[in-house]
Amino acid sequence: MNRIQNPFTLAKPGHGAAALFAVVLALAGFANASSAHSHKGKKGDLKITAPTEVGGIMLQPGDYQVEEINSPSGPVVEFVRQFENFTVMDSGLPVHEEEAVGQVKVTEQVLSSLPRHTQLQLAPNATDAIALEIRGDAVSYEFAPSQMADKPDAMAAPMNADPHE
Repeated sequence: MNRIQNPFTLAKPGHGAAALFAVVLALAGFANASSAHSHKGKKGDLKITAPTEVGGIMLQPGDYQVEEINSPSGPVVEFVRQFENFTVMDSGLPVHEEEAVGQVKVTEQVLSSLPRHTQLQLAPNATDAIALEIRGDAVSYEFAPSQMADKPDAMAAPMNADPHE
């Protein structure tokens, strides 16, 4: 009758540890590859306190839910305004409602650390958002520059003006 032996006792000394190390590396590589796309579908809650332009849409003050979604043209962030509707007369209680405000095309940049809060990063003029970070997501979503930022300043000197005048 043949006895079943432990496979590690059949290998030469040190080979069992090498095999175990190879398995651990393979599993770590698989886990890392699957986490590269773990940010897809992450949602965050955001409170906007002043009118803010985000990638060509104007967000009014209020509570929003943001989510990165895939579209045929690439990744976009969807902004959904959340509010209580007090005009519903049937129950006398406010009804939670949502309104999709818009989707904004984004480019993704990997962050070195996970953000603790969902937040918009504002341009120096403080009315245009340039990026979004979603709590616990390893990616920053950068927006295209605002169309308003591309308009020339009315106070700027004409291009052909003599600076010595």
